[in-house]
Amino acid sequence: MGLDISRAKSGKFILLAVEWLTALITFATMSSSSSVLCTDASDQEADNMGPCITFADSDKCSDQVLNCKYSDYGSFQYVVAMGVIVWVAVMTLLVLHLLDNIEPFNPLFEFIGFSLFSLMTFIAFCVGAADCDSTTSFSLLSDDSFEPSVCKEASGAKASLVFCFFLWMELAGSAVLAFITWRRQSAGNSGGKQGYFQETGGDQEAPVFE
Repeated sequence: MGLDISRAKSGKFILLAVEWLTALITFATMSSSSSVLCTDASDQEADNMGPCITFADSDKCSDQVLNCKYSDYGSFQYVVAMGVIVWVAVMTLLVLHLLDNIEPFNPLFEFIGFSLFSLMTFIAFCVGAADCDSTTSFSLLSDDSFEPSVCKEASGAKASLVFCFFLWMELAGSAVLAFITWRRQSAGNSGGKQGYFQETGGDQEAPVFE
């Protein structure tokens, strides 16, 4: 079993490669958001000033708001987790796409898989964006009130959520294309079990996107 590099020119491979890169950027930029996220200290005070203990510098949030890492937010951890999971899954598909004599995937399974990944990625974007856009109110040794957004100075977290949204759209597109291919097969127009990774021949109709 060898590699067929010519398959890298297919539209399906290119879309998978874009999804792989987008997933990589999604979790890499979020995981780089260390000690630049604003947070309300009230919850941390109840836990004896837990992990978010370092005061922010004057150019980050405010000098009276504490810093947190992305790992202190469950929603941001979920964004990283989804980015890693999709990245590994798509990388596996890319390798399988290049292998000779590989059995084609059933488009119905592809549709279900891409749909689930798309749904989970969309949820990750929604909960991450909600936390990122939320504001915190905190005052320390002063009557002044501060309400910075969680991602006020966290450019990495903001970029991660943007790419998470793009990743959702790409996965949704793959799901739609898989569904169309499956419907064509069900109607008997594609001459048998022909998925994204199977070559066409004779008078068979090619998959929607290969």
